[in-house]
Amino acid sequence: MLRIRSRIEIAERMILFLNILGRGLTILAILVLSQACTPAPNPPTQVLPQTQTPDSQTLTTPTQAQNVFIPAVRSGGGGTKAGVENTPGVENTPGVQGTQSEAAPDPHVEVQADQTTLKVGETLTIVGRPVEISNPSYEISVRDAGVENINSLARVTYNNQVTPLEPSSGMLEFVSAEGGLEQVKFLLRAKAPGRTTVTVIATGEIHNPGSGQASWTGQGSGSVDITVTN
Repeated sequence: MLRIRSRIEIAERMILFLNILGRGLTILAILVLSQACTPAPNPPTQVLPQTQTPDSQTLTTPTQAQNVFIPAVRSGGGGTKAGVENTPGVENTPGVQGTQSEAAPDPHVEVQADQTTLKVGETLTIVGRPVEISNPSYEISVRDAGVENINSLARVTYNNQVTPLEPSSGMLEFVSAEGGLEQVKFLLRAKAPGRTTVTVIATGEIHNPGSGQASWTGQGSGSVDITVTN
């Protein structure tokens, strides 16, 4: 009986041991399976710096500033005068174009002759162009050599109203005239040999950009020397 009881006890102990061992193996297997099923953590995402692409609408192409010149030629008056177009209210800076203060008005008449030496009986065309004079009325004057007084031959308005005057030159006589806002044209004829000078005067409105006011005055051209031969 003792031997049977001891064998039963040993068997019971073996069963208990196997149960404990089985539980341990089960837990170990569960741990291994759970570790195998757990996904590996993803590596940190690297954020690359964004490269800005310029918008085609914001691209600008530098352009070279263009200098704008305003000629003011006084024919027969001793040279040419030219200025740079300026921005009002900006002080003049030497050597820098486009920064001069607004120039004062320089009203005058540019005059040209188709010839300066002609024979008796030939015609002479005198063209005058007003500068900074609005709605001009024109007058052509001559001064013969040896004569002190300046004498007028004719008047004409910008709307072409012609008024011949009394002949006062011994060398040139008035033939016709054509007036306009931009220019005037006088046609003269040589009637005697000698030397004389011709001047064109324009009377009209002169605007002052500084004050914004206008005045009515007359301005003349340079003199053109004319020689008449036989």
